[in-house]
Amino acid sequence: RAPPVRTRYENGAVNFNARKGKFGRNAYISCNTRLKAKSTFSSDRSTTDTSALVNILLHQDGFSQFVRQGFQTGINFDWDPNDHNGFSGSFSYNNFTHLGNSTTNQLQNIKASNGNDLSDVATLINADNAFHFHNIDASVDYKRTFKKEDQELDILANTSVAHPNSNNNNYQLTSPQNFLYYSTRAVNPGVKKESEIRVDYVQPFKKNIQLGTGGK
Repeated sequence: RAPPVRTRYENGAVNFNARKGKFGRNAYISCNTRLKAKSTFSSDRSTTDTSALVNILLHQDGFSQFVRQGFQTGINFDWDPNDHNGFSGSFSYNNFTHLGNSTTNQLQNIKASNGNDLSDVATLINADNAFHFHNIDASVDYKRTFKKEDQELDILANTSVAHPNSNNNNYQLTSPQNFLYYSTRAVNPGVKKESEIRVDYVQPFKKNIQLGTGGK
């Protein structure tokens, strides 16, 4: 019996549509995730300082982990109560997150040109990062047509609020004493807000001549 086929990426979506008479609605949700993945690494770099007559060997090994997930959902509607008036609107919510961390063991060995050891410096580097984004978008639109062909009034209002938050940390310690000698931390608690009201109007005068005006 063959083993099941699997992937680190998981996706799913549901969509619902319905209409009754002049009123229609739509609702949806979709999501995806990247399962936690752990990767190991190892590298060696050798350099020669010809002025100081020393050889430097840098060895690094460690691992990193990463996971990601997100979803989006929303609803939409449209309603035409009569031949000249139409309403539509939407509301959506999005959420996205990814997390990662890594550990690196580092050893720097310096040798003289005659092969004698001059120094050995061992360090441990721990790093982690996180990003979280979520936002809400909403809009309402009203459109009116008239008996006169191409005469039209359109009023739109929309708003958006977003929160992009990020966090990054890096800690470097001497090994094996675990003495912290260098660290960085970056935090960005961002907020974005935007709202708009727009009005457009088209007035035809005669064939191929129209006046369009509007503002927002």
